[in-house]
Amino acid sequence: GAFRWRYLNAPFYILAIAAIVRAAGLYVLGYEHVDVSYLALMLTAGTLLGLASTLVFAIAESRFGTEGMRT
Repeated sequence: GAFRWRYLNAPFYILAIAAIVRAAGLYVLGYEHVDVSYLALMLTAGTLLGLASTLVFAIAESRFGTEGMRT
């Protein structure tokens, strides 16, 4: 099979989801250092990480393709 750049995107999605779930969990549990601004920051950062990694790997796959990269 040919190498697919999009497979490298999964770890970034996992990090983004983990950050969002952790922030939401800490907010719901009522930790002192976690307020609405922290939750909003983590939601934004996780979303931007997912979008940016998708864009980067889509550009890499379109530019470098799958020619010559066999697994």
